[in-house]
Amino acid sequence: AGTCLDNAAIIDCMEDSLQEDADAEDIAEKLIELANKRLQLGEGDSVLLLVNGNDNATVKEQLAIYGNCYNVLTTAGVKVWPGGVGNFVCGKENLFVQLCLVRMHTEWEELWNMPCSSAFFTR
Repeated sequence: AGTCLDNAAIIDCMEDSLQEDADAEDIAEKLIELANKRLQLGEGDSVLLLVNGNDNATVKEQLAIYGNCYNVLTTAGVKVWPGGVGNFVCGKENLFVQLCLVRMHTEWEELWNMPCSSAFFTR
């Protein structure tokens, strides 16, 4: 199955790298393109999708980016596990959002569905 680092991509979207007229669809396509360079996702793959707003993006913006990422992935035949949106970790200057994609495996799917409580995430 590989290591966690082999199966995950965290992509930063800096505010100063966005075109003024970039919308959620443009941002989602760029984030998925960058993540896919690492993960090489294809039809039948399964991923967990998280959008971290980093305290800079509104929930509405986070949801729009999440929804567009979901559409890009499912159109390519990738199964998307519901991850979510939120301000999980904050700190980088100029960081608009972070996209986290994790290639899911059967054993990880079971772990993801377990209850948890931490400083950054509660289920």
